[in-house]
This record gives sequence, structure tokens and C-alpha cells, in this order.
Amino acid sequence: MAKGTELKVKIETEWDRDYWPLFGIRLEAEAVQFAIVHNLDIEPAGSRWTVNPPVLDTDEDYVVFASVGRNDLHALQDELVALGWEKGGSEVGEAGTIGDGWASYRKGAENLILFWDRNLFDYFKAATQLAKVLNLRDKEDRVKLFTTLEYLWPGLRDDIEALIDDEGALL
Repeated sequence: MAKGTELKVKIETEWDRDYWPLFGIRLEAEAVQFAIVHNLDIEPAGSRWTVNPPVLDTDEDYVVFASVGRNDLHALQDELVALGWEKGGSEVGEAGTIGDGWASYRKGAENLILFWDRNLFDYFKAATQLAKVLNLRDKEDRVKLFTTLEYLWPGLRDDIEALIDDEGALL
């Protein structure tokens, strides 16, 4: 894709217009457009999604999982940069034990956290769901939850995932 090219996915069905917003996915978001075009798993994250009522005067965060080889991963990252995304926010592997299987990108008020390690993506999704269920309104509390789960995740993964049902509610 040429540098500066914009992605636009046409919303063709009523199902698409009705279904995606239920899961905190704003189809017009550029992170969502990128994930759809590349058939990547995407989940909402951050206080716009986890806090009730939602925090609306903050960035819009999405986590994306790319199950691709190293060459394809570099191509995805190069394309994000060509589309105007800036690598930044948290640096790769900044957070202790979770390793270097992710990178964050920012464009305007959107943040895209790209994971290529499935375990890390699953950890982040579980932490996000727990933050949502607990409705942690204070950012410091959310950071503490994520940090604690980061260290507990390898040994408690199955137990933590079992606490949340398919709809994201605490069992």
C-alpha cells in the first residue's frame, strides 16, 4: 500500500452496523479499519471500554493480534507507519515479564497495541475484562490490576480465564 494511503472498509450489511458497536468496536476507527482489512483479531481496551460510565475525553484504545510470520509482521508494522501511525506510547517489552511480543502505535486519538504473541494478547484481554467487570474507575487501580496479572498470568491463566464467561461477566 502506498505511503499515506487511507484504509476505508465499506460497511455493507445491517449486521455489521448493529453487531460491532455492541462490543465497543467503532467501525470508523482507523485501528478497526486496519484490523478488518488484514483479518486480524481486535478487541477494545482502555477506559472508554472498561469504565462505566465510559470515559469519553481520552484516547480510544484497541488491542490487535497478528498471527503472522516475522516477514509479514514487519510488513504490517511498515504499513502502519506508512498510514501515519507513530510507534510509541509504551515501548516494546516495557512491562516486566510479558516480554517483547507487542508494540504500540498512536495516530491522533487512537492507540493500537499490536500483539504477535498469543499468550500476551490473551493476558491483556483477560486483564481488560477483569477491569471492566470490576469497573475500576481510577487509572492507578487499573494499572495495579494489569501489573499484578502480568506476574500471575503464567501460573493462573486457566483460573483467571475461567472467572469470565463468554459475555465478559464475572462468574
